[in-house]
Amino acid sequence: MGKKLHIAFVWHFHQPSYQENAKGDFLMPWVRLHATKDYLDMLLRLEDFKNIKLNFDISPVLLESIEKYSCGIKDIHLKLLLCDIKDLDKDDKLFILENFFDVNYSNMLQTRPYYAQLNEKRIHNAKKPSITECFTNQEYADIMANFTLCWIDKRHRYRYEGLDYLLDKEKDFTLKDRQKIYEIQMQIIKDIIPAYKKYQDEGRIEISTNPYYHAILPLLINIRECSYPYEENLPNSILGGVKDAKEQISRALDKFENLFGKRPRGMWLSEQCVSKKTMNLLSYFNIDWTVLDEGILSDSIGREFARDFEGNLEDPFALCVNYVLKKDKNK
Repeated sequence: MGKKLHIAFVWHFHQPSYQENAKGDFLMPWVRLHATKDYLDMLLRLEDFKNIKLNFDISPVLLESIEKYSCGIKDIHLKLLLCDIKDLDKDDKLFILENFFDVNYSNMLQTRPYYAQLNEKRIHNAKKPSITECFTNQEYADIMANFTLCWIDKRHRYRYEGLDYLLDKEKDFTLKDRQKIYEIQMQIIKDIIPAYKKYQDEGRIEISTNPYYHAILPLLINIRECSYPYEENLPNSILGGVKDAKEQISRALDKFENLFGKRPRGMWLSEQCVSKKTMNLLSYFNIDWTVLDEGILSDSIGREFARDFEGNLEDPFALCVNYVLKKDKNK
């Protein structure tokens, strides 16, 4: 019998803040769209695999954005989706044509034939100065509705009333239809945080977190060390950087505890970028574990991970074990 290989699956969820200011609407729709496509769906897939336990790593700034959407803050795409199509001006229409086809071609666009036809029409008329006049108001409404529906995971089809009807519909979307799409999106978004807390409390998942705004802590702590061998003429650290690094961690832990009822044991460091000083800082905040990429681990333990000509590791077991950092008595 072969040796068992233990693998930890860590799903990392992060989106930056897309707000121009603390009270303004979002400039980009990616938190809302990924929330309806990925975040809840990936958790619910555990129902198909009862014996698997996973880790979900969620950045605090993403959680903050999810909360803000739940409270009614919108984004530019969403405001257009919900407006009366008679009120669209030329700039609105051009924005729709340039931004409401930003989907995966095979898995999203091609699954909705009429939406794909509208995209072909857009491409065919792309060089016309009057391209916005090539589409009817109803077609603009259908473009926006189809784009938004593409980003709702099909697993939710029967979980939310009315979604089945909307997913099957491809054209002639009314304002009421588009308002219903938004209503379903908000239901999904509002379900995300409570669902993760429930699965955590049941012991089916572990949730870890990041520095609050996904800051790269080693750069804050010692920019010269991180920039080697290009550190000449660089400062040792950013002014106030160490204080900022501590606050990024402290605020993240407080946010996590507020939403999930306890502090996390693990912290995913942005870009998996670590240093000894960063590890000491995690230890100071009683964080038990973090994740390294293969290159950083190789440098840290002085071991090269050899691969064959097909890229397969010759000894994968060295990557799939826990490593303990020896305590620095001088820090």
